[in-house]
Amino acid sequence: MRNIATFIIICFFNNLLYAQAWYKKNRELPKNHFIQNAKTLDLFFQQLDSLVFGKKYAINIVHIGDSHVQADYFTQTCRRLWQRDFGNAGRGFFIPYQLASTNGSSFLEITSEGNWEANKSTNFRDSEPFGLSGLTISTKSATSNFSLKFLDQQSRYDFLELDCFYRASEHIFPKINGFSGRDINGVGRRYFFDSLQNNISLKIWSDSVKQGDFHFFGFNAKNGHPGVLYHSVGLNGASVNSTLKNTYFVNHLKQLNPQLVVISLGTNDGYMPQSKFCNYCFKNDYQRLINKIKEAMPQVCILVSTPGDSYRYRRYHNFNNPAIRSAIAELAEANNFAIWDFNQLMGGEFSMKTWRNEGLAQYDLVHFTQEGYELMGSWLYKSILDAYEKRLD
Repeated sequence: MRNIATFIIICFFNNLLYAQAWYKKNRELPKNHFIQNAKTLDLFFQQLDSLVFGKKYAINIVHIGDSHVQADYFTQTCRRLWQRDFGNAGRGFFIPYQLASTNGSSFLEITSEGNWEANKSTNFRDSEPFGLSGLTISTKSATSNFSLKFLDQQSRYDFLELDCFYRASEHIFPKINGFSGRDINGVGRRYFFDSLQNNISLKIWSDSVKQGDFHFFGFNAKNGHPGVLYHSVGLNGASVNSTLKNTYFVNHLKQLNPQLVVISLGTNDGYMPQSKFCNYCFKNDYQRLINKIKEAMPQVCILVSTPGDSYRYRRYHNFNNPAIRSAIAELAEANNFAIWDFNQLMGGEFSMKTWRNEGLAQYDLVHFTQEGYELMGSWLYKSILDAYEKRLD
């Protein structure tokens, strides 16, 4: 136990130096940053203990969310901090969002050929099969292909093993960097490489002259080292309800094998006049989402982040957040999961304008700036690490 305590002290010291260098405004984490119902994270903390004591395996954290997660500033910060202190096991799950003509990680360089079309579970007219994130990138052309390269030299996301999640016509499958890979439980293919890879070249392969469908859902990149895989699963406009439409949610989550699932949803569920918000519907949808996660991983620990303060059309304050926070608290008690109350940490009701004035939030009063998201990531990591340390007291 003394070894773990020493390790935690080193982590906190490193985190302090990191934050001072990174954040110009250096906002301190509020004193009320504790994780509510942190006892429910004990199994995850025990797995961290094993990693600290030298067990050679990877811990998987899956972070599910909306546009706050898709941009990857929030989750990239979490990923860097976890991997700095506990080891870098790889990039984890990601989607080359630029292929769908939308924003994504700035650390990916992507080129493509052929006709690629994007469908999202947030669009009620879209009826494609959806993967874990709710985004499907599809083509009907056997000549379509794309390539990507990791640009983040600081974190080094070279990989030895790559999972490609997809669904396709029977005679079609993807070749990655010239390799055919092998099937993984009907949800995609797994590719092994003899040397570290820094780029991905995906080409559609067909053993027939017939046209067919290829639906791409994302990659999972691993380097074979012990440490943390921090999987980012975000979609602009996603709500709890739209996430329930994700066809392969359970199957894909099983393949990622998370020890901790972090949920950052609720902003879009409450983005409406107070008179139109259905608290019963929100709570019921959230319960169904928790059930899906438990169906995939019955023993997984769950941490729910409350949505931050926000405004509609920059004018109308979102008064639905108190009801959302209350519903999450009731569900946490009933389902035994933990809560990170970001809404209160940022200052509660009407605090979004303060964040905007300090350069931490955008002028739409919904989203944060890169610096704001990085601050959120630092706060989330430190809050979890603090709960991990306190269990040793």
